[in-house]
Amino acid sequence: MMAEHSILVPLASHVHSKPKTKVSIVGVGSVGMAIGFSIMTKGLASILALVDFNEDKVKGEVLDMQHGSQFLHTCNVIGGKDYSYTSHSDVVFIAAGARQVVGESRLNLVQRNVDIFKTIIPEVVKYSPDCIIVVVSNPVDILTYVTWKLSGLPRNRVIGSGTILDSARFRHILGQKLDLAASSIHGYIIGEHGDSSVAVWSRVSVGGVNLSTVYPKFGEDGDPNNFKAVHKDVIDSAYEIIRLKGYTSWAIGLCCANLCAALLSDRNVVIPVTTNVAGLYGIKEDVFLSMPCVVNASGVTSVVNMSLTDSEKAKLHQSAKTLLETTSVCCFSKDAYFQLQHWNNTLVLAISSHVISIANACIPLDRFSFLCSSLFVVCWVHCALYSAISLLFSLLRADALNVRLSLRLTCMPKGVARLAPFCAWIGQKKREVDRVYTTKELVKFSDSY
Repeated sequence: MMAEHSILVPLASHVHSKPKTKVSIVGVGSVGMAIGFSIMTKGLASILALVDFNEDKVKGEVLDMQHGSQFLHTCNVIGGKDYSYTSHSDVVFIAAGARQVVGESRLNLVQRNVDIFKTIIPEVVKYSPDCIIVVVSNPVDILTYVTWKLSGLPRNRVIGSGTILDSARFRHILGQKLDLAASSIHGYIIGEHGDSSVAVWSRVSVGGVNLSTVYPKFGEDGDPNNFKAVHKDVIDSAYEIIRLKGYTSWAIGLCCANLCAALLSDRNVVIPVTTNVAGLYGIKEDVFLSMPCVVNASGVTSVVNMSLTDSEKAKLHQSAKTLLETTSVCCFSKDAYFQLQHWNNTLVLAISSHVISIANACIPLDRFSFLCSSLFVVCWVHCALYSAISLLFSLLRADALNVRLSLRLTCMPKGVARLAPFCAWIGQKKREVDRVYTTKELVKFSDSY
């Protein structure tokens, strides 16, 4: 018998629910939240999970979105600091990383974000081994390669947002110049998402008409309409937005929502995303860059074989070369770093023993004075060499910030702490300072695109 004050009257004996789609976002900075909000407005996910190391921040964002979810498509928003919130995700967006500053090239962000990804990717794969990972953090092409290596997933399931936004900007600016809607212009930016990107002028069309047949020297030097400036505006637009408001967010959020819709369906949508192009266009190495790809629920299933001019192919190869060079620098092996430290220790012992022997021969000392002098010499040599090697390592990684960190953090107290066990308390205090500095200055969120 039905309860007197029951709210619902059940009619069906069995309720069958449809499979739920789950999308997770790691990093709730401006970009991450723009992605989440765009996904909610499009009603793409049944469950939206947000994860961030800043627990207060992510919980606040979750509550804020939960309170407004009734005005959008039904979506259960969850989140916190623990990666278990991402378990059984269909798609995981990685939007966490160091923030790009005004005037900074995306490639200068490399090593800082690589170090952050080493803690993120294993956790994501642990809880969602069957997911598709979409990298959004910059530099997106290199970090997609890093994610592929760290995750162990097949290359079709590791994607970068790549030149989706570049291509959108390209069409928008061309549309303004031609007084046409951006959606009516078909054209792509390929290669790196950044300064070495390639505008495929030979394939730009409107209503089936190739613009290179209408405009002489379309996109080339000497073009009377100066269409070539459009590509420069595309490259500069991100820097301009960062200069004006400090970061970009909404456009990349909408781009990622569009990509998410394709990944959660089997519509075989062509989107310019970052993928492994080894074996294409004469590129033999494993390098991730953007090409128009067929995207569906399996990830990237095919790459569109575009017919490029010789000039466009050369620029694409140059873009690949730029990414390969940076990848080889940013992924500088830890084993190599440990080898440098071993050389440092060997040099310390060799130089210190010679200095102490010479000093002892010239200036006879009692046992206590000799011990103090020896300790001072060894510490001084160690600090000098360790600082030099740390600086060299940072230079090899082509990271200006890490060069400054090497000079700042490899100071005398830290060197002494590394060498003298009885000064461990100094090292502990220094490490506490280092952790605070690292948290505040490095592990921010990727708010630039």
